[in-house]
Amino acid sequence: MASGRGFESAAVMLVLVMVQAAIARPGTAGFLADPYPYYAWLRERDPVQFDVRTRRWVISRYTDVARLLGEEWLGKRALTEAGFARLPWLLQPFARARFQHSSASLLVQDPPDHTRLRTLMSKAFSARAVQALEGDIERMASELLDRLAPGGGMDVMADFAAPLPVAVISRMLGVPAEHMPRLHAWSGDLAAQLQTEPSFSAIRRAASAAQAFINYLGPIIQARREQPRDDILSGLIQAEEAGDRLTTPELYANVITLLVAGHETTTNLIGNGVLALSRHPDQAELLRQEPGLLPNAVEELLRFDSPAQRVRRVTLTEVEVGGRAIPAGQFVTLELGSANRDPAHFAQPDVLDVRREEQRHVAFGHGPHFCLGAALARLEGRIAFGQLMERFPGMRLAADRLEWRRNDTLRGLRSLPVRF
Repeated sequence: MASGRGFESAAVMLVLVMVQAAIARPGTAGFLADPYPYYAWLRERDPVQFDVRTRRWVISRYTDVARLLGEEWLGKRALTEAGFARLPWLLQPFARARFQHSSASLLVQDPPDHTRLRTLMSKAFSARAVQALEGDIERMASELLDRLAPGGGMDVMADFAAPLPVAVISRMLGVPAEHMPRLHAWSGDLAAQLQTEPSFSAIRRAASAAQAFINYLGPIIQARREQPRDDILSGLIQAEEAGDRLTTPELYANVITLLVAGHETTTNLIGNGVLALSRHPDQAELLRQEPGLLPNAVEELLRFDSPAQRVRRVTLTEVEVGGRAIPAGQFVTLELGSANRDPAHFAQPDVLDVRREEQRHVAFGHGPHFCLGAALARLEGRIAFGQLMERFPGMRLAADRLEWRRNDTLRGLRSLPVRF
């Protein structure tokens, strides 16, 4: 009997290993193409996992992710600083050069510094300021689509999803339109090093791009100091709260943050959203018939294939998650993409439903670090999908295989060819 039970246990373990092996693991092309089977396995089998390879705790269930996003005992500043010690020594000079330029960014601050910066910067992203851009965004989207041949097709990423957010953020900052290609290239280099294990070349390119941004922005910022305009850059320079203003390093760091975050996330929202609607033509047709569903559809597309798949923190004190104690000083990854497909929170989470109600996804995070530009991204998404649905009712995929960017943090396609 004992040997029989042992054989049965071994057989069960073998089946589990075989199932896990069949699931595309992080870092593979299969995972980049579809990470959701792995997330489902993680939520079911190991929702509070210590990944020995990356030396990080990985949290994958919605309840845990949403709670931890709002906790003050998870920090961001220590994450960036402590990360240097975990890099190969050859990478550290380039990483430190990158951090030198971004250390004053809102994205890497904890309270009270984070609270102060967010208060100053939120003035430029008020509901009224964002809503005032609606006409400009509609015009920019229309001009991009006007260039396309009605009977042809396009690469959604190159022709629309990438140019539109860059044009919007450039307009907001008062940057000349002809400079958009170089801004897009630098932003791409900075975004590439946000993956879990950036390569030597990715960190080196990010450091170079950060310096290029600073060299570029210097004369523009000086000009706005002397002659303010009606743009967000002038607003950031003039922003004041209780006699406090952004310092020059904070101004540089956060303008770069806006340029990168302001277009990378929205680019992926549009690209991932067009792909999802192309693969679910019934939902695309529903949007064409009922344009009033567009705001709700944007929320569902954000949930279904989140542009930002994860965020990282460091525990500032011991934290209990799912019955496990995570000591202080530990790296923690909160899997936003997994949380947004958790069946314990969303009914039929792998089904795209533009009528889905009570959208409480975490695609923009949650708590004190909730995305400052969420309202802008939603507005751009609504306009982008609305114009695409109206203009190209017969739009369909024009490729059997798609190539995803090799970035496990910012999920997006390299290209998305479609025909009208």
